[in-house]
Amino acid sequence: DGDCISADYSSSDSAFMQGVRPRSAAEGPWFSSAMPEYTETTQLHPDSINTITTCITTTPYQSRSFTWQMPQNIVQGSVSISTSPSMGSPMVIAAVRSLNYKGNASVFRASTTQLTAGTTYYYQITSGSTTSPVYSFTTATEDASFTFLHTSDTQSTKAAGYVTCSHALRQIVDEYKPQFVIHTGDQVETNYFEDEWRWYINDEKSVLTRLPYFPTVGNHEETTVYPARAFREHFSVPDNSCTAAAVTPGTVYSFNWGKVHFVVLNTQCKSGFSAEAEWLRNDLSNYKNGNVIICMHRGEYDLNGIVTDVTTAFTDIFAEYGVSLVLYGHDHCYLRSIQNDNCKTVHLQTGSSGTKQAATSVTRPSYVDVMATPQLPTISVITVTSTEIKVRTVTVDEKEGIVPLDNNAHLSKSDDTKTVDFSIPIK
Repeated sequence: DGDCISADYSSSDSAFMQGVRPRSAAEGPWFSSAMPEYTETTQLHPDSINTITTCITTTPYQSRSFTWQMPQNIVQGSVSISTSPSMGSPMVIAAVRSLNYKGNASVFRASTTQLTAGTTYYYQITSGSTTSPVYSFTTATEDASFTFLHTSDTQSTKAAGYVTCSHALRQIVDEYKPQFVIHTGDQVETNYFEDEWRWYINDEKSVLTRLPYFPTVGNHEETTVYPARAFREHFSVPDNSCTAAAVTPGTVYSFNWGKVHFVVLNTQCKSGFSAEAEWLRNDLSNYKNGNVIICMHRGEYDLNGIVTDVTTAFTDIFAEYGVSLVLYGHDHCYLRSIQNDNCKTVHLQTGSSGTKQAATSVTRPSYVDVMATPQLPTISVITVTSTEIKVRTVTVDEKEGIVPLDNNAHLSKSDDTKTVDFSIPIK
């Protein structure tokens, strides 16, 4: 299930290379012990606010949360929020500080549920003697249509890879004006390499400081040895999360936005999915409107067949509660499942939003309606109106800009009537 890292053997870090070198069977498997920590080439700066991400705590109409990191010796932080760009008469929220699992960084979290729907707010983060620039965000309105983005698999071992995915995301945000972003896992290549987290989050600062970001754990964020610790230190998620002991804290949660109930699952839980499935059934039983979107990293369908553990745990629940759409990642190509009388739920793998792309030679499986291997960052733009959930998938080319996925030559369909863009009726 991907308990691995990519090693290109170009590193000058001798301790790391000793850990990833080829071994004989007599030495035991690589996963039998923790990998050596890779030497960081980046650092947290005391004169700037580092790795800022935002989310919601309860509803998108009244709440907002903020997460950031600073050097270990900085122990205080706060967020000032105002309706004025000059930051007049701000509401000041004290942050809660903790140390990261390595013990070498301060993690700050602050949140509020005292906001007003449909209002533009301005905010500044202060930690120690450092204050951020003024950022802004706008709270949602309950009855309005909304647009969000589905991104996935942005991982890279190089700083340049994160520049590519952030460039693509910024173009899509500027063009389609979404209200939030959902990422279905593998934000980074190796969950304990802080360089990668800093490259990823800091490169996307213009988006992540403004739009709520809902993260999903992928197989490169949680492994047998590393239980999504760095993932949890960079993001805050909505309060409605699974607290079962068998589920990694802060990785399974749900929230409502307009007419849709969103659920984020963790397909990397090493103790199995029984506790998570029980939580999911209880969560969906409390939601009566019928428009449900599930987000997960490993979906039921991939390039190599039906994913047995995921299907066994969740398929019956999806059917029982009439889940409209499942968004997932993992294979680095576009896959959309065949929808029929036996399976009315649409399963959509948007593809990689970064540089790690599936080969164009892969074959479309029989259970896939539409498949594409565009070799370009791919993002789905999803708009919810009073009548439909409309999904449009595009790629971003360095030279041509935003290009509809339908224009890509590496497209395979079950028949010529199929298109990449599709819609699902609102219930």
